[in-house]
Amino acid sequence: MDVFSAFPHAIVYGQWLIGSVERATEVGNVFKPIGYLDVIIEEGCSTQTGMTPNADQIDSDSLLYTKPEQLPTCRRAGLMAGFMLLDTEDGQFYEIRDVAVGKNQETGETEHLELKIRQTEAEYEVDS
Repeated sequence: MDVFSAFPHAIVYGQWLIGSVERATEVGNVFKPIGYLDVIIEEGCSTQTGMTPNADQIDSDSLLYTKPEQLPTCRRAGLMAGFMLLDTEDGQFYEIRDVAVGKNQETGETEHLELKIRQTEAEYEVDS
């Protein structure tokens, strides 16, 4: 049984938007929306202590369980390099830091992808 069937009440619908990203433009990262994802969210937090004053960093490393058929690609490197997410509820953008594949251990079929995300900044591009 896949995670979406096992935990149907945990699925968040219509809140997370995936889009392509163009990095290092004149205005920074530019997010171009593609479509919404149905996700299950596992939130986390981490800290990094720097060696210089004011270098401590607190980041949220959240994990999104996603349906492969809703993603523009299932290639792990492609997802990390070319796509970002937007949490439309709070207006925050997230980069994809890591991708893991969840497979059915009996059939070998991919049932979900786990996207480790971290908050970042981007400009939202609207089609004209």
